[in-house]
Amino acid sequence: MVRMLQAINAHERSQLLRRQDSTPIAEPPSRVGPTFKLLMGEREHRLYPLYADSIDYIESEGNYVTIHVGAAKYLSRDSIKRLAGELAANGFIRIQRSLLLNIRSISYVEAVGRGTFAFTLCSGACLQSSASYRDAIFRALPMRRIPSRRQPA
Repeated sequence: MVRMLQAINAHERSQLLRRQDSTPIAEPPSRVGPTFKLLMGEREHRLYPLYADSIDYIESEGNYVTIHVGAAKYLSRDSIKRLAGELAANGFIRIQRSLLLNIRSISYVEAVGRGTFAFTLCSGACLQSSASYRDAIFRALPMRRIPSRRQPA
């Protein structure tokens, strides 16, 4: 995987050197800056570079993770725990023990039960959080906390 990334970087550098004029090649603003992150995913025995801002969510499956980008699924040998720390700066939050969600791909959020939420993504996927990750969700998203409705004593 490291060799693949080195090859991609070498190719980009060679493209810059081949340009005759001095105008810089602009990258999309979402891929510029310190939060730029590239992951590698496998599908149909091919490796694909996946930009973190294009990923909808990541799901754990044993020793592997499935990376969901729209309707496409990519496999990678990684862990949710490691990816959660690495992708936190890119807007990823953990909503379940086995789910990592890109907050930029959320279409809307609905409260489902006591501390659980249903996230509907722009791709149409619907993911449900667990109550144990409620505080992390409130820290990451600007939602107001709904006070508990206790009966007066």
